[in-house]
Amino acid sequence: MKELHDRAETLVAVVGFFIPTCTILVALRLWVRWRNRNWWWDDWLVLAGWALFVPSIALLIPAAYNGLGMRDGHYTPSEKSTALKVRPPAPLYHLH
Repeated sequence: MKELHDRAETLVAVVGFFIPTCTILVALRLWVRWRNRNWWWDDWLVLAGWALFVPSIALLIPAAYNGLGMRDGHYTPSEKSTALKVRPPAPLYHLH
């Protein structure tokens, strides 16, 4: 496995924390709402948001191993090309 550089270790640690935490919290919310038979449109939005969030943030892990979080001066041209290919598609659907 490739070595992590600069801030990539922090990136992987944050992703490793947020994916299980968000999954557990969303699962608990939906389980409680289903158990109380109180399922509503906002629960569908929570589920859709989770379904977009998890793959987006999970793609940060291979991106970190391929140069995301590394300073621009440390890239070789092939590493830069690979890092751009595996970067998360998050900007495609984030609202600013």
